[in-house]
Amino acid sequence: PKEVARVMSLRDGKRKMSKSEDSDQSRINLKDDKDLIDQKIKKAKTDAEPIPSDVKGLNNRHEATNLISIYASLNHMSVDKVLREYGGKNFSTFKGKLSESLIERICPIGNEIKKLLKDTNYLNKILVKGSKKADLIAKNNLKEIYEIIGLTKFTW
Repeated sequence: PKEVARVMSLRDGKRKMSKSEDSDQSRINLKDDKDLIDQKIKKAKTDAEPIPSDVKGLNNRHEATNLISIYASLNHMSVDKVLREYGGKNFSTFKGKLSESLIERICPIGNEIKKLLKDTNYLNKILVKGSKKADLIAKNNLKEIYEIIGLTKFTW
């Protein structure tokens, strides 16, 4: 298998991870807390076989490939290196390490999102600033369009 091209569902390693999927257990959300991430990874679908020691051992093991690829990506490792490190071990041990990596990366983002969502004054300032910037761009575009079609006497 190639290095991570996309993250697949935690429930079906053949389908991409998506927020439109019915089950919240199929994905990791940016606002998931530590306990929820850990729970989702523990319940992530795998098979009964141990982790292979080489890439060939991942053939037709979509869920195993997905979890190993996620771990490799999060830890800036090749899939080969992950397999050398965890080959022969069972998934319960590996899932604990994967959870730790996800929690380390996702929880700070989720905490920042939650903090920002509570700060309505800050969000409103950003919206007003963005609105003014968009309005200026739109006015300049309209002015240019009017000049192109010959409506040069248009004033704001």
